[in-house]
Order: sequence, then structure tokens, then C-alpha cells
Amino acid sequence: MNKKEFIEKLKEVEKDDLNINDKVFRDFIKFFVNSYNLTIDKETFSHWNYLVINTTKYNKRAFTTQSDLWALVYDDYFDKNENLDLFKNALHNTMFKEQIKYLNQNVKFKDDYATKKDNKTLSQIEIHHTKKLLEWTVNYIEELKKAKQSAIQSNQINNLLTKDVSLEFFIEKHDYFLKVFNWHKMGFEIIIG
Repeated sequence: MNKKEFIEKLKEVEKDDLNINDKVFRDFIKFFVNSYNLTIDKETFSHWNYLVINTTKYNKRAFTTQSDLWALVYDDYFDKNENLDLFKNALHNTMFKEQIKYLNQNVKFKDDYATKKDNKTLSQIEIHHTKKLLEWTVNYIEELKKAKQSAIQSNQINNLLTKDVSLEFFIEKHDYFLKVFNWHKMGFEIIIG
């Protein structure tokens, strides 16, 4: 959907006094602005709020979701690729916070234990820890696989206006994490092998 079509769809939203819970929007904008030391004026903030709130209303929800945030890309600010990249990166960091945390922890152990294995200094306790990490990683990979389908069908992704871009983004990121966790699994298998 192009920008003009999107704005026309938003005009279809009935003017009402519904109080939309926009916490997801406000938290995201705060993270976005603080993460990249951006300055946005009140007018821009108000326009972004209008885009997201009316997307939420169009979807007949009482609260904003992360998929509603994709309405922001229809603002001129995001016509610049670097701003769009910042948006996608911020959304990646907020939507997949748990996966990023686990990846960072896994990397630390995997790299440390792989070095110790190469140097033949890996202890029995560390081998035991590696087996536990492998078990956890295998279970987490299965969880991710199951979660994908349920997430795709959830209201978080199913959005009448921004579904295509939010779904594409979600699948791309989900598949990325699945690949990396599988890579970690193989690393742990090599360490204990």
C-alpha cells in the first residue's frame, strides 16, 4: 500500500472519543528517540501518534500493538532509508528483546567454552554446563518453531493496514533467530562432541 492509499484509509476511521491505550507507541518512541539521540518536535510526535492511534482504531482495538507502529513508515520522515533502517533496528530491539538477551548469553558461553576446548582446558563442570545449554537451546528452537505460527495468527501481527510489512518483518527476524540458535546448537554439540 502506498502512502496516499494509507492516508485515505485512515480518513475512514470514525472520529470518536475512544481512549486508545497508546503505551506501546509511547514506549517505542521513547526508545527510538533515546537509542539514536534523535530530536523530534511536538508536531512530528503528534502526527506519529495520529498515524498509530488511527491505525489501531481502524483495526478496532483499544490498545496499540507493535504491528500498528508500522504506520509510522508512512510519514515523510521515514522516506530516508537511514531513518527507516533506524526504525527497523529499534523495532527489532524491542520486539525480540528476549531472543537478543539469550543470544548474547549463549555467545558468551559458546565462545568461551570453544576456546577452552581448543586449548584443552575445558573442565567437567563446563562440559556439564555446555550439555545444559545444548538442551536449553534445543528446547528453545522448538519453542520458536511453535511460536511462529501462533504469532502469525495473533492480533499482534494481523493488522488490516500494515499486516504485509509487519508480517514480512516478523518472519524475517524470526527466521534469523532460528538460524542463529541452530548455529549455537551445533557449536555446543561440537564442544561436547
